[in-house]
Amino acid sequence: MNEVVNVKVEKIDNILVTTSNRVAEELEVNHKHLLEKIDNYVIKFSSAELSAQFYIPSEYKTLNNRTSRNYLITEKGVAQLI
Repeated sequence: MNEVVNVKVEKIDNILVTTSNRVAEELEVNHKHLLEKIDNYVIKFSSAELSAQFYIPSEYKTLNNRTSRNYLITEKGVAQLI
């Protein structure tokens, strides 16, 4: 059975992306574990340009105003993760 993933997307620099936080929430996985999975994919890509077609390093502010890392994830990245 195919699972439908409904993730909010936004357009940044003419690219449709979502965040790793949103994907983790939708897939019901720990964000830290998803970051580790993405980090491993990024290491395997042969170049930063290729990696950026899937995952773009980013940051966000937490509720207690700390800066934490995440990724902006393209459509290709979402497809790879699910």
